[in-house]
Amino acid sequence: AVPPALVDVLGLGSPDHWRVYVPVLVTSVVAMLPLLLLSMRSGKSYTAFRVALSLMLISAALLAWAAGQGWGLVGGLVIFFTGFNLLEALLPSLVSRVAPSPLKGTALGVYNTCQFAGVFVGGAVGGVIFGHFGPAGVFLLMGTLLALWWIVVLLGDVPELMNSVTVYLEDMPAAQFEDRIAALRQLPGVYDVTVLAGQNMVYLKVSPSSFHNASLADVAGVSVH
Repeated sequence: AVPPALVDVLGLGSPDHWRVYVPVLVTSVVAMLPLLLLSMRSGKSYTAFRVALSLMLISAALLAWAAGQGWGLVGGLVIFFTGFNLLEALLPSLVSRVAPSPLKGTALGVYNTCQFAGVFVGGAVGGVIFGHFGPAGVFLLMGTLLALWWIVVLLGDVPELMNSVTVYLEDMPAAQFEDRIAALRQLPGVYDVTVLAGQNMVYLKVSPSSFHNASLADVAGVSVH
């Protein structure tokens, strides 16, 4: 829907579309970075996720309403890509932090599969909608789907985002090793313990609000690197 709009609204032929895309993408990245860095430093990744969805929803409404005007088209694209780039940066991290440690790889694989499947399905469905209803129909469909997603996220429970901590155990008899693993499981804020066989390495999935590295000092033979 965007390339035809660039031709019809701005009078830009296909070879000149970069004159819009490049400034839009650069501006959106510059606008997105402070939001991303702030969310990482303050531990508000899920809030930033909601902000990203909100930006994309606003952009869909703006594009559906004012894509026939140059300012609406360019402004909508800037807002859309700001939210989209923020979402692209946040989602893999959110998936890995929510998924149980043994299923982290599977969860990221499903995420990537859905992402590429979405490109195919979105392109196919968007093409059909564009053929029948034009660019406004595509933007309205995008806005409707984003609104449904936004409602689900807004009304759903806020998941607790876990952190990962890697600890190393000294060489010790198997019985003592199992005792240390059991002790790690009992530490406050530890939700999951994954042992790498033969490497004396243990991955802990911990709550950032209730786990403190200092508590590892209570378990003999454990060190953090």
